[in-house]
Amino acid sequence: MTLRPAPAGAGVIFWKGGDGPSAVKRPGDLVAANPSSVSNADHGTTLSNGRGFTVATVEHLMAALALTGVDDTHIEIDGPEVPILDGSAMPFVDAIVDAGVRELDRAREEIRFAEAMEIIDGDRSVRIEPADRFTLAVGIDFADCMIGRQRVEIDLGDETRLAALASARTFCRLSEVDALQRAGFIRGGSFENAVVVDGERVLNGDGLRDPEEFALHKALDLLGDLALLGAPLGAKVTAIRPGHDINCRAGLAVQRALVREQAAESA
Repeated sequence: MTLRPAPAGAGVIFWKGGDGPSAVKRPGDLVAANPSSVSNADHGTTLSNGRGFTVATVEHLMAALALTGVDDTHIEIDGPEVPILDGSAMPFVDAIVDAGVRELDRAREEIRFAEAMEIIDGDRSVRIEPADRFTLAVGIDFADCMIGRQRVEIDLGDETRLAALASARTFCRLSEVDALQRAGFIRGGSFENAVVVDGERVLNGDGLRDPEEFALHKALDLLGDLALLGAPLGAKVTAIRPGHDINCRAGLAVQRALVREQAAESA
């Protein structure tokens, strides 16, 4: 996978790799990173252009782009999914920082809201309400194991906790591994790219990177899924037991609200 510069306003575009950066990009080989491109949100976020080109597990890379302020890039990828690396966004953040980010001649937009909106699914919810700063408040509840109940709140304008957010790894319970692999997920899963919990134990030899790593990773996933909107939010996002499915539904609700607002303004 290669991230390449893109002009201002291009957004984040994935395209089928293998032919080099100068190759003609056919419509069937492109998929835009936006909520309406989400074709699957089961244990990860998959984008599709409806013409056979899909890119899976985009959420950690999208979170890294949000954390480094990258709004426009062409991403050439020659496989079916974004590399998992260590299960966090930090390797992507480090690579982007090493390469450098160029400021383009266009003002950066921010998505703002006149009133709150909320997506509710049983005991899970994502609420987005107007705020001066982009903040994520995430609560999780895994009472059947040592993960337990955690809540974190991250101000995306405060760099003091962003490293912990970026480095938080994906996780699962040992009891879930066989079922997930039979369903086609985590086939490349290992202690190198995920935190595995068995009852009251973390099985990874190096333990946790942060006492709140589980909730931080759910916040990272939420950030990555909302980053499909293409701009930071002027909002506080409060999520209870979030997952990719409800995250992406919230992003799609925001996208549709923006379309309605633009239509009303032009009427």
